[in-house]
Amino acid sequence: MPENGIRSTYSQCPFQILMCDDSGVISTGSAFFYELEGAWFLITNWHNLSGKHFLTKESISKKGRFPTFIKAKLSAYLPSGAGMAEGTFTTVAQRVEIYENYQPRWYTHPELGSAC
Repeated sequence: MPENGIRSTYSQCPFQILMCDDSGVISTGSAFFYELEGAWFLITNWHNLSGKHFLTKESISKKGRFPTFIKAKLSAYLPSGAGMAEGTFTTVAQRVEIYENYQPRWYTHPELGSAC
């Protein structure tokens, strides 16, 4: 890894993410992709996925809501028949599950944890 942080072709292309629960969008943030040894990772700040302040660990939402999934707004080329004009280039909010069997599916930094 470069000395000055994460660098790859994909880390230079940030995109919007929407933090959601069953009631809808809680907040928005940003993320980027990183590829390492053929595996793809979505990189974002810990507070975006946990819904908690990184120092106090208190809920960021004034109503105590926390994300149960996110939507990643990715650029997409829509073929004909997708409900838009043929060849439309747009963004599509792709749902990303962040829990599996009530356990987080994300990784935290092995040394810095939520402070990273």
